[in-house]
Parts: sequence; structure tokens; C-alpha cells
Amino acid sequence: MCYNKEVEMHFFRKIIFYSVTAVLAIPLFVYPELYRGVFIQSAEAASVTNGVSQPFSISKDYEFSGKSKINATLKMEGQRAKYFVEDNYWSNRSSFEQQEILQQINRLADEFDSRIYPVETDFWGSESNPGIDQDPKVIILLADLIDTAGGYYDTSHQFSKVQVPESNEKDLIYLNIRSLRNERKAFNFLAHEFQHLIAFNQKTILRQLEDDIWLNELRSEYSLTLLGYNDIYPGSNLKARVAAFLSEPNDSLTEWSNKAGDYGQVTIFGEYLVEHFGSNILKKSFHSELSGTISIDQALQDNGYTLGFEDIFLRWSVANAINDILLGSDYGYFRDGLRQELRIPATRTISGLSENAVFSMTEAFKDWQQKWIWIMDISRGIKNVLKINFNGEKEDFFRGAAILFNQNGTREVQFFDLSKSGPDNLFFDLGRGLEKIILIPVKMEKIRDFTDKELLSDLTISFERISEMPTVSASPLPSIETNPIETKLPVSAVHPADFGLQEGDFIRAEGDNDVYIINDFGFKRLVLSPQICLLYGHLGERGCFAAVKVVSAKVRDAFQTSLFFTDGENKDGRVYFLELTGEDSALLRFVNMSGEDFVNQGGNFSSIFIFNTREKNTYLLGAEINNLPI
Repeated sequence: MCYNKEVEMHFFRKIIFYSVTAVLAIPLFVYPELYRGVFIQSAEAASVTNGVSQPFSISKDYEFSGKSKINATLKMEGQRAKYFVEDNYWSNRSSFEQQEILQQINRLADEFDSRIYPVETDFWGSESNPGIDQDPKVIILLADLIDTAGGYYDTSHQFSKVQVPESNEKDLIYLNIRSLRNERKAFNFLAHEFQHLIAFNQKTILRQLEDDIWLNELRSEYSLTLLGYNDIYPGSNLKARVAAFLSEPNDSLTEWSNKAGDYGQVTIFGEYLVEHFGSNILKKSFHSELSGTISIDQALQDNGYTLGFEDIFLRWSVANAINDILLGSDYGYFRDGLRQELRIPATRTISGLSENAVFSMTEAFKDWQQKWIWIMDISRGIKNVLKINFNGEKEDFFRGAAILFNQNGTREVQFFDLSKSGPDNLFFDLGRGLEKIILIPVKMEKIRDFTDKELLSDLTISFERISEMPTVSASPLPSIETNPIETKLPVSAVHPADFGLQEGDFIRAEGDNDVYIINDFGFKRLVLSPQICLLYGHLGERGCFAAVKVVSAKVRDAFQTSLFFTDGENKDGRVYFLELTGEDSALLRFVNMSGEDFVNQGGNFSSIFIFNTREKNTYLLGAEINNLPI
């Protein structure tokens, strides 16, 4: 775990299954030796007696004094784990400090037994049980680790000494004993490491797979959210990960060198994935017979989504640039803190491209690395078409997004794919009032088996202004997809254009006085009273009454009524449910739940309408709700 100066460390052993004889080759990341042997359990069940000291192997890189062997004594035994304390650390503490440590261990044991173990095993599955030592309880070794190590997990201790001589032959998690002073962090450390213990059993032992480290770490980070440890954002692990992400936003998601920026990337991507597609995606990918991004693709498909990992990564990159669900539910976050703090600045800025200037830049990309190129201060003239050309050895593996900002305040998102046939050019019409473009190219060549040092590929991007937009027949364009959030909507959803209408139209049915506003996604909202209709002054003195279009009852009923709203002026991202209490009266109730829960309970982000602060203030506030009304 990485909390500012506290960095979690892992030793990962690559497991290669050669044949049905289960012969393993285990190259150790830290040590140069190569061990070969048969996967077997320890011949003896662990016999542990409270108060009897036992030797343990430990990493000399993370033990405080650089030792590779320590002695530790069992100090407490819970329902699911045994807690050993390093003897040398214990003997140097006063009796008061020792009692304090025991109290801290007792609280950690209670948390593990009552929450961490049942919640994580219910979601991820079981650890190896009884394990190599034939003991059904996890061993938690509280040792004096270096200041920057909050804890670590080493898979080698789940192999026999025949295979790995320094193995402790135990289902073992190391924790820095000094982390007990901060209970919240101690719980986080243990929850994170326990997922790794589970993953070793579920992926390596049961499915004979080696998953990518970044995905394994993502699941461990999500375990903290699963347990509710991130619900209170100030001081949470999530807030620390946001800070790490913001300090290094251009880090590759999949390359893993065990630095703070790596944890920031996987944590924030995991939060985005679960908020928008549900935690079942992580669960299904975990129990898949596949690994890496392919397992996420399969989980998405199994859950009925037409989007794949590539599509989600691009939408996540857009969300990190603008973080505004009012543009579309894909393009922002819903959780407090993420919604307020996450907005990534430009990686590169290109300002004031003149009509006769041709500008080129070369950027080096790793796979699944986000970079945001801002094109600013766009002027109008005779040459009002911006041509962007891409060139590079690996250009066929690039996809990307473009966020267009118009002078009238509207925005749109387009997606492009350079792997398809045709010129590697994009064209944008500047004459229509574009004032800024954020270009996000992403290399998507590699899909699994990532290491701590991935290769870089150069992409040259050239910018030139030309006079006319090429025709499709003369110059085929790369595929550009606009407003892709349709992929989440029911197939039966109607659109205003189906009836000669457009988004934002006011409608009422013949013989009915109720006025509604419709959106592009097949939903309508009720304008509760005539007074509300007058609050939108841009429509004139008569408000929406002068703009109402009369339609048939069949057209009105084709749009599903929604009672969900968010304030489009303060853009705080809070969603409200309008509970009707009378013909012209209602209570406004804050929907206090995560985006994932909103979706799981049948909510649809495309059903959320925007109202202004004046309308919001006309309603009485009711109690918040934690479950969507049926």
C-alpha cells in the first residue's frame, strides 16, 4: 500500500506450468537463482504454540535492519488468522507499549474475522485452505519493516522448501508492526494483501494462470472500496491514490514498477470501471479462465455490454480530462472526491496555429498510457479546416478521442481508430465555432504479460490548416464515433428524431395539460408547475409555454418518465429524486448511493435531467434515499 511515504512491496513469482506433471519454473524477481521442483505441500501441518518463538524468513530489503531471518512469537489467535510479533521488536518495548500492541492486534483480528475475511472471500473466493501448512488460519507476521513498507505478500512462502529453500511454507502476510498505530491504515494494508493471498489460490493454483500484476493490484485496491474503507473520503486510501494519480497522470496503466503512480493509475481506473459497469466485471474477470485485458473483455460481454476494454479506456481518458457527467455519464465520476478533485491538465499545449503554419510534434507512447494534447486559441480565417496527420511505426495500433469545445458552450466527444484503412488524417471544421480541442491518442498494441519496463513507440502528429473539408469519397476518414453512450441503452429506446423532435423540446399530449421536456435517450421529465416553466428566462417572457409542441398521447408515452435531476449550474454532481406529493408539489430527495448501486438498482444515468438552481430551490428538501423507489 502506498500512503505518501508508506509503500507496499511485493515479491511476485512467475509461475509457468509446463505439463500435467505440474513442474514449475520460478524465476525470482529479486534473487537471481532459478528453482525447479514439483508443486507439493509441506509434509507436516504447522504446530504453533502461543508463546513459543519460531524462525521466519523475511526480505532483507524490507526488514528494518536488513536481516533475512527473524524470530517471532504467536501473540494472538483469531477465528481466521494467527498473529505473530517479531521478538526483537517486542523485547525492546515497555510493558505499557506491549499491552498497547496487544490491544491493536485484537482490534485488527476482530476486523479481519468480522469484515475483511467474510466480505473478500464472499466476493473473490477463498484463499488456499488449509494451505501448504495444513492450517486453515492465515499467518500474519507483524515485523519491524522499513518506513516505506506498510506490508507485503510473497508467493514463495506457499511453496515447499524443496522448490524455494527460503520458503516459510505458510499462507503468510507481512505487516509493518508500526502501522498498527494508525488503525485505518492497518485495516487497509491487511485487506489489500489478503486479496493477493486469495488471488494466488484462485488464479495460480486453481486455474494455473498468471495474471498481470496491474490487474492483481487493481483488485486489491478495489477491495478497500468493497469493504467501505473509502466511503469517508478525507484521509482515505482513495484520496492518497488520487494524489498519486494527479502527480503522474501520464503513467502507463499496465506497466508495473511498483511506484506510487502505478497504484494511482490502477485505483482510479478500477473506481471508474466499477462506477460505470458494476463490480461484477471485476468479479467475473477474476474467476475467468483468461487473464489481463482479455478477461475484462469477456466479463463485459458476459454482462451484456457491447463496449470492450479499449472503449472503456478511451472513455476513462475523456473523463479524466473533463470529469463532467452532464456531458454524458461516461465522461465523469460520481463518487465524492473523485468528482471534485480529478481533472487532468494538458500534457502538451499547442496554441495559436496560424493559417500558414505547419507544426509537428513527436511523442513517445507506451501501451495504455494517457496523454492529453490541447489545441488552444483557435482563430478563424480563410483556411478553416484543421488537418491532423499521424505517422509512426506503430500507428496502426493507435485509437483515440477528441473533445471538441465550441464557442457557444457546447461540447462533444468523438472517437477515432487509426488501424483502419485509409489516410491517417483527422479533419475538424474550425469555421463552425471551435475554440479548443483536446486530442487523446492511445497505443493499444499489447493486451497482456506486461512487465516493469515496457517499450516506447514514437508517434509524430502534424497539424496544418487547409481551406476545404475533404469529401468522404475523395479522402476516406478514420472511423469517428460520436456520443457512444448509446451502447448502454435498451435497444427499444426511442429518440426525438423518430418523431420529428429534438433534445430539449417541450411537449404535451393533445387534451393533456402536463408539459414535459424530452432528451436524446428516450426519457422525459415533468415540468411540475407553471411557475417552474417561467424560471427559464432564455425562453422569453412566457417561459416554456411559447415553446411547447403538441404531440399525440402515443408519442408522449413513448418517452419514459424520469424523476432524477442534477443541478446544471453548480455542477456538484449530486443526483436528486423528485417525489411527487401533489398536483403541483414535490419533495426533492438526495440519492445517497454510489454510481454502481444506482445502476444495479435499475437506475440509468441517461435518465438524469439538468435543472437550474432556481428550480431546485422551489422544492422542499426531503430525507435522502439509499434505495431507488420501485
